[in-house]
Amino acid sequence: MSARRALGRGLDALIPTGATEVALEHSGEMVRLVPIEKIVPNPRQPRKTIQDETLNELADSIRERGVLEPLLVRANLDGSYELIAGERRLRAAQRAGLFEVPVLQKEIGDQASLEIALIENIQREDLNAVDEARAYQRLVDEFGRTHAEISVAVGKNRTTVTNLLRLLQLPESVLNLVASSQLTSGHARALLKVDSPEKQIFLAETIVREGWSVREVERATSAEEEPTDAPPRESRNAGSQSSPSRDPQVVRVEDALRTALGTEVRLSHTPKGGKIEIRYFSTEELERILELLRIEVH
Repeated sequence: MSARRALGRGLDALIPTGATEVALEHSGEMVRLVPIEKIVPNPRQPRKTIQDETLNELADSIRERGVLEPLLVRANLDGSYELIAGERRLRAAQRAGLFEVPVLQKEIGDQASLEIALIENIQREDLNAVDEARAYQRLVDEFGRTHAEISVAVGKNRTTVTNLLRLLQLPESVLNLVASSQLTSGHARALLKVDSPEKQIFLAETIVREGWSVREVERATSAEEEPTDAPPRESRNAGSQSSPSRDPQVVRVEDALRTALGTEVRLSHTPKGGKIEIRYFSTEELERILELLRIEVH
């Protein structure tokens, strides 16, 4: 199933019965032009950051071809219209100097407004990880959505949703580095293993300054967890190769488990046997891992 089909089905699952027609597919009869100054921003808009360069490119396209897809709005009592979806198009139209924009008006509640804005942004795949995580957190806090419900609605694995939400545990300065693309979400997830906010900030600044890979951050954070009498791990200058003291096949299996489970995994292996250590950071994450492993606890 394609991501877009999954998203469409998820929209039906989230929006109350009778409001599913607010999907962005529309008929020409429902679209009309309204003065751009009458459209006010959506206070539930999940997107907080829009790159100036991409906004300029969209504004240039709008100057040449106009707004090809109408904005989704709902009417306010004072005669204005609250934007539901189309934040980038609205800002670009303003930048392009338009006086009117095409809109599709629907009457929906706050919950549907937030969820549609979120899903539209994720469909376009340009929402940064921090804005996406904060939008998911609002769905949890304000509307009681579970991680499983959110994953269905946005067409993403539940593990992905949970891991994004975990990023919000990081200090604000680290989240700002992720939002500005100086750190990837992979870097940020590795920093979650560090229990001190001060160390997280220090490591984040080091990553940006020295250009560490995600694997290098994982080594640095794992080294902090090892006993002081453990053998020394590979130094940071050794690049992304595996430590010579570990079997490369064991490292590959470890990486595969880490990817499959979405959390830190440590594999200790000998010819006579070994053990697998799986880390989790909350009761909900433990339940997620058990679900992935198809283990039922009675």
